[in-house]
Amino acid sequence: MSLADLLAQSRTLTSHLSKPDLPQIHLGLDQIENQSKKLVHKQRGDIDSRVHYLLASGGLNASDLSDKIFTINNNLNNTFEPLQPLLDSDLDGYLRHQYEQTIISTIEEGRRDTVNQFQSNLSENLQSSWNKRLSLLFEELGQHSYSNDVDFIPQQSSSYSTIPSTTLAVNTRMNSYANLVKKLNEYRLQAYNYPIISELSSIAKSLSTTDTRSNQIHDCWQLLASSLREKSVVNGEFQRAALSQREYSNSYLHQSSESDEARNLRTLWTTGSKHFLEHQYLKYIEKIIIQNPSQAQVGGLPLIQNKVRGFLNVKYAKNGGWSDPKIEIISGQPLWAMLFTLLRTGHPNEALDLAIENEEALGKTEREFVPYFKSWLDSPHQRLPRQLHDRFMSTYNTRIRFAAESGSIDPYKYALYKLVGRAELSRRNLQSITTTTEDWLWLQLSLVRESAPGEDSPSESFGLRELAGLLLKFGDKHFDPKGNNPIKYFTVLLLCGQFERAVAYLYNNVQYQVDAVHFAVALSYYGLLRAPEKSHTSEIELLTADANGQPTLDFARMIQRYTRIFAKTDPCEALQYLYLICLNSDAPTPVNKQQIALCHAYIKDLVLETRAYTELVGEIKPDGTKLQGMIEKDLSLISLDNQRDFLVNIVKASAHKAELEKRTRDAILLYNLSEEYNKVILVLCHELGLSLYSNPNDRSQDELFELSNNILSHYKRDARIAHRVDKNNRETLQVLLKLKEILKHYEQSQLDFALDGIEQLNIIPLSGDVISITRKAEDFKEINESISRNFSDILLVTMNILFKIHANLKESPFGDTSRQNKMGQLRAKARTLMMFVGLLRFRISSDVLQQLSRLDVMMV
Repeated sequence: MSLADLLAQSRTLTSHLSKPDLPQIHLGLDQIENQSKKLVHKQRGDIDSRVHYLLASGGLNASDLSDKIFTINNNLNNTFEPLQPLLDSDLDGYLRHQYEQTIISTIEEGRRDTVNQFQSNLSENLQSSWNKRLSLLFEELGQHSYSNDVDFIPQQSSSYSTIPSTTLAVNTRMNSYANLVKKLNEYRLQAYNYPIISELSSIAKSLSTTDTRSNQIHDCWQLLASSLREKSVVNGEFQRAALSQREYSNSYLHQSSESDEARNLRTLWTTGSKHFLEHQYLKYIEKIIIQNPSQAQVGGLPLIQNKVRGFLNVKYAKNGGWSDPKIEIISGQPLWAMLFTLLRTGHPNEALDLAIENEEALGKTEREFVPYFKSWLDSPHQRLPRQLHDRFMSTYNTRIRFAAESGSIDPYKYALYKLVGRAELSRRNLQSITTTTEDWLWLQLSLVRESAPGEDSPSESFGLRELAGLLLKFGDKHFDPKGNNPIKYFTVLLLCGQFERAVAYLYNNVQYQVDAVHFAVALSYYGLLRAPEKSHTSEIELLTADANGQPTLDFARMIQRYTRIFAKTDPCEALQYLYLICLNSDAPTPVNKQQIALCHAYIKDLVLETRAYTELVGEIKPDGTKLQGMIEKDLSLISLDNQRDFLVNIVKASAHKAELEKRTRDAILLYNLSEEYNKVILVLCHELGLSLYSNPNDRSQDELFELSNNILSHYKRDARIAHRVDKNNRETLQVLLKLKEILKHYEQSQLDFALDGIEQLNIIPLSGDVISITRKAEDFKEINESISRNFSDILLVTMNILFKIHANLKESPFGDTSRQNKMGQLRAKARTLMMFVGLLRFRISSDVLQQLSRLDVMMV
């Protein structure tokens, strides 16, 4: 039969029914396939004998397995089938079944969506929590591993208490620096200028006898002093000569890098860096002369020209001649070498005098050099006038450059021509005479010139920023390939004015972290460190960049990390360092406000974690006398104007944080110091409310009870405080203290005292008419949350007291009338309580209602 014949035959199956108008149900191919499989399963044939034999040899019963498999398949196939078979014409049954399946499917889909959403939210919350934990972990571990070096500084944490504490006294270097910071803040309080770099340099020098690396640190302080023109001065008439606090902040932090102020600052720094290198070279020359007096032949006059000649004798004179044939000997001496060396040692006037003295001899080969040399030295920024410069470069290009390329020129003459004309700035390396890093840097700094936009052609543009970019490309591996002398690259970065990068690089070397912190202090004092905006800070790195790509150093976090190692043992010294964060209170907006907020936040952490309340925030004596702490005496150092600002920003904020951290006693003490007496009462109410039904053997709760009583009594006695305490808050605390006494009587089975206490409180009606009971129920809406959260337990305790007293009377062997009357009174109190409970039914848990009802029924 064809499929068409089967279809025609199927349509005649229902022709015998009495309702031919019933709608026909058409099955799809998948339904037909499913029904066909059911028919096949019903007509199962015998299993092949070979399969029987194979399974039987393995100890398996094929018939049993076949029956079990058929049963499982049949159950699975019938999972979504109607419980009762449906006739083909039972349309209502079919629709009902489909409706039920739709509901089941919808419920299952909703359950699946709920599970998926729950898993998604759980994953997001776990990821968020992990990110926060990871951030704290990074803060705690920082980017360095543990070191046994005594100057190791752990990385930042959110809590001072997690850091192994030490005392400053055990570390001479740290202790010396801490004393200096304290003195610095004393000067700041009196608005005196303080030569911080000179003082830090003195400390490094004093430590150099026991610590060899302090010699290098001392040289770096000398570099700063030279570059910033700081003079070592004291109070009094010399104050005018000292640099002021934040001397360079306007030029460095507020002005555009292309402004005149910023260019002048870079010029100042370049000149100062050159002077440092020149002074350093002169000391080297004097050392060489002392070591080789017979070769130097300086003579009796310690003139600089004689020293330079003597040094060159040691360097080049060999067996009555000169070891380098390129050195020109004019009038019996190497004049070009002497002129260059006099410039290299910072003696331009002496170099000019020597050139003029020997002008005739020099003029035999370079007749116009001396006038050019004089004009160059006399100009304010060592810049030849344009006309002279063009003529000079013509001479340079026609003779000097070609001679240099052929190697037939005195290298010192070539160097002098390059310096005077700033010639060929793309070729600034003179290998024959710049044999050390210091020589090379001095030459680069000598060629640096800060020009206004458009003043120089691109080929003549070479400023301090361009030099810094070149040095940064070299990197620390070039200057310190073995990694055992980080001070060298630190010095290089300082010489080119990269203050933030220099400090960050030194700080990354564990053995120099203490020094790095104090370099940051000195630079920040003079306004030469950029602090980052909050949005540009990093969780790990202290060095970041601002929106303009300028390097920034997280000075606040560096100070906080440093103080954590000794904060627990020396909180006052740690506070002195935290004051320094507010040096940036004059930084550009919004950095200034963010730095002040950070300073205050770290001070609050210090107060809470060290708990040095008396030293830091003061104390209030029993007679009401208030003693100032260190912070209150130094408000101007943290940008606070008056005592009220101190109480609100530091003490009250610390109290609030302590309250959030569940440090009740700290919060109470700090709220009391901040004169927030109502907050003291509210904190006590909250804690008493939480601990009302705590373990009776918990001593801390007894201490809290005693503390609350003492504070309440003190506030009542002190008229200055009494009128500032809210009446409702005070009454709430009194109720809680009374309830604590009642519970203590109850626990000690002093039931009559407990019942008297409840009646005196008058918060639960045990007598009275319906109106008074209803009024009490209405008053419940206004009851303090510290009491209301415990109200179910209070009611249960009250009913238990009534029940136990009633039971004791009932068991008494004496049957006098007074006993019966008292039992009746107790039952009346219980009924009154139940009436009151009935009005509060929706505010009391069902299990408490059941217990109250049971006790009431049992009082018969």
